[in-house]
Amino acid sequence: MVNKLDRNGNVLNQFIFNCNEDSASHIAHFNSLDTLADGKLVLCSTHNLDAPLNVQYEPTKIMLFKLNPNLDLIWQKYLFGEEGMYEAYSVKAHPDGGIVVLGTYSPTPPITLDIKEVFLMKTDSDGLLTGIDENEQQIKTTEAILYPNPARDMVNVEFSMLYSKATFSLTDISGKTAIVKQLTANRQTADISAIPTGTYVYRIFSNDGLDERGKILVE
Repeated sequence: MVNKLDRNGNVLNQFIFNCNEDSASHIAHFNSLDTLADGKLVLCSTHNLDAPLNVQYEPTKIMLFKLNPNLDLIWQKYLFGEEGMYEAYSVKAHPDGGIVVLGTYSPTPPITLDIKEVFLMKTDSDGLLTGIDENEQQIKTTEAILYPNPARDMVNVEFSMLYSKATFSLTDISGKTAIVKQLTANRQTADISAIPTGTYVYRIFSNDGLDERGKILVE
């Protein structure tokens, strides 16, 4: 939650992000909020972080939110790469309008219990990745995520709070549509228990500009 207060401590505006009941989100450990040169704000957190400052078996993702001075959402992005634990430690507004995130990475499941890679990455003002440090983690930015992957029976679909609804579809390798589901909330679960095992292409999209695609293995 981010609150905007007047000089008397009265709440003027709020931005609230609620995580799933079976997961946890934590703001970046040391600096989670910063102000850009134009007065807009950037908020950084870690999605599905059950073991802060430790290692865990479930993958995590970094989330960035850009807000206007009245705390209205401008965009929301998920940043992640290979299945692993991506943990945000600090966020900093860059003078050129970009955003710099300091974090750590460890594979899931963990290889060791005490070793993590440190990374530094930078996005532009739209949250699109423009640079990363020498470790060259293959990190991407999206407005929607699907997990777990591989999946069996059920799959979770999440998309940016900027959109009020979306459509989720799965298509097999022959191009045949296996499932289409209308999403009326930013976080929903889809039943895939009737779908044969195999590799599918998923799409999460809306008429307002959301359009994310990827592959999922159904076991």
